[in-house]
Amino acid sequence: MSTNHCDQQLLDRVLSDQSEHPDSADVIAHLSHCTACQERLDLLAADSSWWECTREYLSEETEATLAGPSPPHTLILPVLAESTPPPPLAIDEYLDPPSHPEMLGRVGKYDVEREIGRGGMSIVLRGFDSELNRPVAIKLLAPHLASSGIARQRFIREARAAAAVVHDHVITIHGIETESKLPAIVMPLIAGPSLHGHVERHGTVDPIDIARIGIQIAAGLSAAHAQGLVHRDIKPANILLENGLSRVQITDFGLARAAHDANLTQTSVITGTPHFMSPEQAEGDTIDHRSDLFSLGSVLYFMATGQLPFTGTTTMGVLRKVYKATPTRIRELNPLIPQRLESVIDKLMEKSPDDRFETASELRQYLSDYLAHLQQPTARKPPRRLLTSAIRDRRRKWVLGSLAIVIGLLAVLFASRTGTQPKSAVERPTARPVIPDIDASLPTFAELGVVSSQSIDQELAQVTTEVNALEQRPPLPETPSNFPQEVSQLAAALSALEESRIAETDSTFYIEVQSINAALQQLEQTIPQPSPGF
Repeated sequence: MSTNHCDQQLLDRVLSDQSEHPDSADVIAHLSHCTACQERLDLLAADSSWWECTREYLSEETEATLAGPSPPHTLILPVLAESTPPPPLAIDEYLDPPSHPEMLGRVGKYDVEREIGRGGMSIVLRGFDSELNRPVAIKLLAPHLASSGIARQRFIREARAAAAVVHDHVITIHGIETESKLPAIVMPLIAGPSLHGHVERHGTVDPIDIARIGIQIAAGLSAAHAQGLVHRDIKPANILLENGLSRVQITDFGLARAAHDANLTQTSVITGTPHFMSPEQAEGDTIDHRSDLFSLGSVLYFMATGQLPFTGTTTMGVLRKVYKATPTRIRELNPLIPQRLESVIDKLMEKSPDDRFETASELRQYLSDYLAHLQQPTARKPPRRLLTSAIRDRRRKWVLGSLAIVIGLLAVLFASRTGTQPKSAVERPTARPVIPDIDASLPTFAELGVVSSQSIDQELAQVTTEVNALEQRPPLPETPSNFPQEVSQLAAALSALEESRIAETDSTFYIEVQSINAALQQLEQTIPQPSPGF
């Protein structure tokens, strides 16, 4: 350690908890009074947006904490409230006396039978509505948050947000109890497990059921988004199952808020469950309804593979992977998942919101068309193919490969016609050569406009037929010796281009087909014509 400040190695040792080092006592003593080293240690541990996140969630009085900076010498571990369960407690201490000796207690007018679950912000009880003679689920605000006015407001807002969404796949809110010891939300009691519990118990989900569940979640989200609400915490545990996998309901709008409302949840504050967050959530950026679509994609990934898309030993590690890493391809983990369904999930999990589906309604329609095809493959055509970043990258490689073959073929053709030898690989220029009378003859995008599917099919069929005819043509005496090899290269380029086809009305694909067609015409010109009487 230097005489003035800690060096980088010593600060790294503090973060890695190497307390057995001989200098540890001196380092700790120095950090207790050196503000500069305290600030450097904070920046090494996490960036400023993460500290803003931890200040909100590790403080009972959020507003007071955000008003002033946290002490620089306090090292706060990167843990979200969701991953920190409340301490064990006797829940009956927070209930009113029971009306029946067999009951645990009461919340307002509802009898409480037992506790059925708890999370970072709430405790869920099984209750009974004696007036309407029906079981209910009662969600209490966790006692360790009940003293926070901000937490109470957020909890009540959950009920109001969910109650504003009237939809078959969004759980109904029966009422709110604000006069009890702990504020409570009363909802229907769903007898089935959560989607998370189902996958843990039974493993991966069949593609048809994945599509069906995706349709229902997308429909519920579409209704919420129409009200200006973003759920912000779509995950398998918040998807409840009724009647097996035939019907689902979205629950827990505890993190939902109007997209324009920044009164309670501020920018650069992370809310949600790390494994199913969107990249923009992980960064603490402003989010919109497309964040829910990314989370839904992560849920579908979980159903298809039985694995979390992003994992890590710490919350921060998970968030970094959400923001930067690409999950393992679904078909590598489960080859039974159709490629079309994999592309749907890939598109939902695009890092940029602009590359995802535009709306939940668009996703619902696409999955509905796809489900109809899965159920009646001969009667219903599959929906259009989706252009995802993964497919776009593969397509770029295919197209570049086909263009390289075409360019090499044309170079040989020009060399054979002019009597010159092609340049060696070392001398070949890196830029694409200008090919006379070919590029200039191709239509521009402005001239093409939107190319019809029929035009693409006709052009592709014509080129394929001509290439096949060249492959079957018997050689003539004056045919160049390398002609069969050149035809094979052209056929390979055409095959690679066919595999890269993504959209039925893709103008770029159409131009590339015409480029190969132009090379085909050049090749045909080198074929000697038979003499009369041959």
